[in-house]
Amino acid sequence: MVDAKLRKHRADIQSLFYDHYSKTKEHFTGSKVGFPNRRRTQLYSRNTGRFIQVISKGRIVARGTDGDKY
Repeated sequence: MVDAKLRKHRADIQSLFYDHYSKTKEHFTGSKVGFPNRRRTQLYSRNTGRFIQVISKGRIVARGTDGDKY
């Protein structure tokens, strides 16, 4: 009985995720902006008190300060 409830709950979550994803995908495909979305990961260094940015293709920028837009 617990397994059946868990399966139903997972199915509900997956359907909600797919509904949300399809709406956002439709929204962005209709956009006229031609810039690709590039993810930047920002890590905080306690030693320096600054941020380290990991950019695509393995590039690292270690000059980030607090309040940097990235």
